[in-house]
Amino acid sequence: MPTPLAEELLRLTWPTNAPLRLLLTGGDTLHPITSADIPFGVINNYGPTENSIVTTSDQVELASCSPPPIGKAIANTQVYILDKQLQPLPIGVPGELYIAGDGLARGYLKQPGLTAEKFIPNPFARELNSPNPGVRLYKTGDLVRWLPDGNIEFIGRVDHQVKIRGFRIELGEIEAVLSQHPAVQEAMVVARIEASGQNGLVAYVTISDQFAMLQGEAPAIWRTFLQEKLPEYMVPNAFVMLEQFPITPNGKIDRKALPTPDSSSLVNRSEFVPSQTPTEALLAKIWANVLGVEVVGRFDNFFHLGGHSLLAIQLISQIETQFECRLPVITLFQNPTIAQFGVIINEKEQAQVRGSVVPLQIGSQQHPPFFCLPGAGALVSDLFDLAQQLDLSQTVYGLQPPGFDHDMPPLDTMGALLDYLLPDLQAINPMGPYYLGGHSAGGNIAFALALALQQQGHQAPLVALFDSLPPPTKGIAVPDHFAKIDEKHEILQVVMQQVKQHLDISFEGGQTALEAFNGIDYWDYLTDVFEQNNVASAQNSVTHIKRIVQTYQSLGKAVSGYTPDCTYKGQLILFQADDDWQPEEVKWLREEWQRVCEKPIIVHAIPGNHYTILDAPNVTAWG
Repeated sequence: MPTPLAEELLRLTWPTNAPLRLLLTGGDTLHPITSADIPFGVINNYGPTENSIVTTSDQVELASCSPPPIGKAIANTQVYILDKQLQPLPIGVPGELYIAGDGLARGYLKQPGLTAEKFIPNPFARELNSPNPGVRLYKTGDLVRWLPDGNIEFIGRVDHQVKIRGFRIELGEIEAVLSQHPAVQEAMVVARIEASGQNGLVAYVTISDQFAMLQGEAPAIWRTFLQEKLPEYMVPNAFVMLEQFPITPNGKIDRKALPTPDSSSLVNRSEFVPSQTPTEALLAKIWANVLGVEVVGRFDNFFHLGGHSLLAIQLISQIETQFECRLPVITLFQNPTIAQFGVIINEKEQAQVRGSVVPLQIGSQQHPPFFCLPGAGALVSDLFDLAQQLDLSQTVYGLQPPGFDHDMPPLDTMGALLDYLLPDLQAINPMGPYYLGGHSAGGNIAFALALALQQQGHQAPLVALFDSLPPPTKGIAVPDHFAKIDEKHEILQVVMQQVKQHLDISFEGGQTALEAFNGIDYWDYLTDVFEQNNVASAQNSVTHIKRIVQTYQSLGKAVSGYTPDCTYKGQLILFQADDDWQPEEVKWLREEWQRVCEKPIIVHAIPGNHYTILDAPNVTAWG
C-alpha cells in the first residue's frame, strides 16, 4: 500500500479484533507511528523501481517518536552505503545507497547514457560468497546511514543537499530530527530564497491531532527542540503548518506545490530579544546586512547565524568605519553577541582586548577544559562543529595564534608561540590538568604545549591530533606523497579552500589557473574574481586571505623548525583523514608519532579529507 494512504489508515481507530495481521507499505518516507493501539504489524518496505520490487524491509516499532528505519536487505540483494569515492562508510555517517543483486534491472530502455550513469560496475563483487554475485551497482541517489543494529535509516535525497551561508546541509537530517517531536505528524524542509537574496530554510509541518491546541505555540516549541539537537544554521527560519501535504499523481509529496511562507512565519525565534541601546541597534543593522538575514537579536550568536572568518572580517571592517575605532578580529570570537559586543564599543575596551582564548562551549567546572587550536591559516570558528560533538558538560576553549589582525604579526618560531599561548592557557586553568588538541599544524602546537607544561611539572594527560604530521626527525624518509608537495602548492590549496568553503566560488581551471598568477598580479586577480561574484568588501576579503597565507607560512615555519627535546608521557590520540592516507602512509604516521610518545598511541580513521574532517557530518564519527 502506498505510504500516504497507509499513514491515513494508521491514524484511524482500529478495533482490537481487526482481521488484519500485517500492513505492508512503501513508496515514500514513513513517519513515526506514535500510537500503541494498532492491532496489527506494520512492515516498512523500501525499493526503487530499478530493483524490483523490494530492496530492504523492516517491521516498524509502534508507539515510537523515532523515524522508522527502512530495514535490512532482503534475500539475494546486497546494499552498500558509500562515499563519493565508492568507499564504504561506518555506522552513523551519511552516504549514498547502492544496490546489487538478482532484482536489479538491466537498465533504461533506449537510454544508454542514463543506464551507464546509474548502473556501474560493482567493485565489491569478488567479496560476495555467492555463485552469482551482482556484477553491477545501482546508484540510488538516496542518502542513508547505517544504524548500530544493522538497519538502514533513510535521510533524504542526495540532490536535496543545499548550502546555507557557507554550510552544506542535508535537508533530510533536519526532517528526521523534527519528525521525532511528538506534535509533528509529518515534516518537510526546503530551501527558499529570502528577501535578502540568501537561501533560508523553511519547515512545513502537519501537526498531530492531539496537539492541535498548541498550533500558535508550536513553531517556537519546534525551534527550541531543534536547537537542542542541531547546529543553529540547520534550524529553519520559518515554520508553516499545513492540514496536509500536496501529493503528486504517483502518491509522493509534491515539494514544488508547497506554499510560499508569509511574513508572519519568517521570524519565529522564541528567544529573540531586540536591541536595547542605540549602539546595539546599529550593530544589529550591520550584522543583519553582513549575514544576509532580516533581524538579529541582542543574544544571537554571529557564528550560529552562519558567520565565518571572511564574514567576520567584513563585519569588523564595517564596525571600524561606523564607530571610528580599531578592533582585532578576535574581539568578535570572544564577544559573539550584540549584547557582548555593545559593551566593547560603549566602554572603549577595544584597546585592552588581547588574548588567544575563545570560549566555544562552557560546561561544568567539575571537568577540566579542553583547549583546541585550528590549523595553520585557520580561525577558531572552524572548531565549532567539533565543540558541538562533545558532551554539554565539557568546556571547550579555542586557542587562536596571532596574525589575523592588523595589530600583531604572525609568529614563526615555536618558542614565540609558546610564550604567547601559555600565559592565556594557565590564566584559565592555573593548576591543570591540561587536555589539549589541534587540527593540522594546530595539533603540532598543542603537542609542544603539552611538552612545555609537562616540563613545568603540570599534568597534560591527553593530546588529540586531527590529521597532524609528526615533528621532523633526522634521517627518516618522508612518504613521496608529502615530499612532492611544495610551498606554492600548499598556499594555493589554502586560498582555494578558503574561497570555496566560505564564498562557494570555484576557480575556472582550478589550481592550474591560479598558478599563472603571482605576486601583486595574483591578488589583483583574486579581487576581480570577488567583485565579479558580488562579494561584499572584496578588497577587505582579499586582505584577510593575504593574512591567512602569511599566518599559514609563519606557523608552517614554526612547526617545521620544531624538534621535541623529550617524549610525551600522556595519551596521544591521532584522528587521520581517511580520504587522504594510503595504508603505508598511515603506518609511517603511526611510527613517527610513536617515536616521541612513551605510551602506545591510538589512531582512528575519520571520513573526509584534511580540510573536512572537522566539519559536519564527518566530525560526528570521531567521538
